[in-house]
Amino acid sequence: MKIVSGALWVTLICIGLDILIYGAMSGIAAATGEKYWEDLFFKLGVDLGVFFTFVAMAIAIVWGIMKITLKRARDL
Repeated sequence: MKIVSGALWVTLICIGLDILIYGAMSGIAAATGEKYWEDLFFKLGVDLGVFFTFVAMAIAIVWGIMKITLKRARDL
């Protein structure tokens, strides 16, 4: 149970870092006039953000199911 909740926190931290890092890289590329790199970093940031969001949702669902089943097992 602690492993799943820890994995959820790690995934949420990765989402935050993804937004910060790729947002900054895209902003720097935009400031220097590099349209190709700006688009690449923006697209990469969005793609990784969506991936980490889906991973976080899957882990949260697993965590919820484990919490419900463990609660029922304790009550028996």
